[in-house]
Amino acid sequence: MTTIDNKTEEGVDLIEKQPYPEKFLFNDPGDTITGTLIDTEVGETIHGPAFILVLSTSEGERSVWMLGTVLDNFVRRRRPMRGDEITITYRGKTEGGSGRTYKDYWATCPRDMSKPIDYSNLLGQVEQPDLLDD
Repeated sequence: MTTIDNKTEEGVDLIEKQPYPEKFLFNDPGDTITGTLIDTEVGETIHGPAFILVLSTSEGERSVWMLGTVLDNFVRRRRPMRGDEITITYRGKTEGGSGRTYKDYWATCPRDMSKPIDYSNLLGQVEQPDLLDD
């Protein structure tokens, strides 16, 4: 299985060509971004659509692509709204119960879960691809 590396098979950087703020890169365990959610988008990858959070940070606006199951689940469970402060930390690669390795993240967002939010207009039936590392 292949992980997303932001490149098409032809080597064109698909994500960087899209009109979103600078992408925040999670390269090393401990890499963290904290910011206020100002927008949500859906962008295209070689594996299909991906959910994007646009955050206002102390370093300006940054886009955070919700690539992979862990980050996608954060959005689907916590359903952040504009104005929410979000922190996402990359915890490194972890071996799951099935023995497969995946990229692990920890994300926080204050959210009153008693007030559901309908993301269906934005996400539709977008299914995230399985992006586990081999």
